[in-house]
Amino acid sequence: MSENAAAKHSAIARFRALTTQIKHYEELLGVVYWDMRTGAPRKGIAQRSEAVGTLSSEMFRLSTSAEMGELLDALDGGASEGELTDVDRKLIKETRKEYERNLKIPPELYREYVVLTSQAETEWEEAKAKSDFQGFLPYLKRIIDYNRRFIALWGVKGTPYDTLLDMYEPGTTTADLDRLFGELRERLVPLAADIARRGDKPDTAFLRGTFDKAAQKRFSLYTLGQMGYDFDAGRLDESVHPFATGLSTGDVRITTRYLEDDLTSALFGTIHECGHALYEQNVDPKLNGTPLCGGTSMGIHESQSRLWENMIGRSRGFWQRYLPELKKGISRPARRRGGGGVLPRH
Repeated sequence: MSENAAAKHSAIARFRALTTQIKHYEELLGVVYWDMRTGAPRKGIAQRSEAVGTLSSEMFRLSTSAEMGELLDALDGGASEGELTDVDRKLIKETRKEYERNLKIPPELYREYVVLTSQAETEWEEAKAKSDFQGFLPYLKRIIDYNRRFIALWGVKGTPYDTLLDMYEPGTTTADLDRLFGELRERLVPLAADIARRGDKPDTAFLRGTFDKAAQKRFSLYTLGQMGYDFDAGRLDESVHPFATGLSTGDVRITTRYLEDDLTSALFGTIHECGHALYEQNVDPKLNGTPLCGGTSMGIHESQSRLWENMIGRSRGFWQRYLPELKKGISRPARRRGGGGVLPRH
């Protein structure tokens, strides 16, 4: 191996090690976030948010370090054919984009934002429970203000929102979305109006009542198993708002929300989040420890959850198969006083 080739090989190894280290911090932060959203003591949130800020700052420091810049310069376009795998090339491209974006943000400003958003979500949970939008409004205003400051530092791409949109759907602009949703509007608005005029609406009274949460959880777990969710690579918990978080391909966790007076909340929330989870559980394991293991884009991710929730989960075929199971599952006697809801058997 020539001296130049050896140097390239060393740079690739160091780059991989550094990006893996950053990903390890991200995974630990994901576990902390999971705990905060699924039952961490309310009085500990302020201190926990500070800890999140510290860990996030260290991850941010590594991602913008001089070493990272030197490695990217050595590898980005400087390696000959065969020295880098396709994964290496994609990893370098995505890391370069993140590096240049983060380099424009003062570290302390980034830390302030992380702590704020960490605290804000807990405040949102409390405001939501009380339908108190005004109580959450100061946090929302501060979050928007920070994002405006970030956009000014990053530079506006077309419109200010285009700058943010590129982080979730790379290459997409608000003009693209306006055109797409304009086309959808032309078809969906008349369809919705036609449905509203029709008198043969389905009777959904059987979905209203009181349904035991334990029975709902049993059926949620059953549904996940039927969908192919790998319980050895994930788990189901409860949160104020359902979400999925992929820590690695071997640890993709989801939550749902059980409401005693609304059977559909947990039902479709579970199916939706499982769609996200199935996507990440089936990412190529060789991408573990890299920024590439989380999915292609937010749009692709959401397409998987909506496919399962709406195209499959709300289809006639799905319920011809699973309505009998739902009736049996939710009709089980509740273990506590008051009983659970019972679905009709007609």
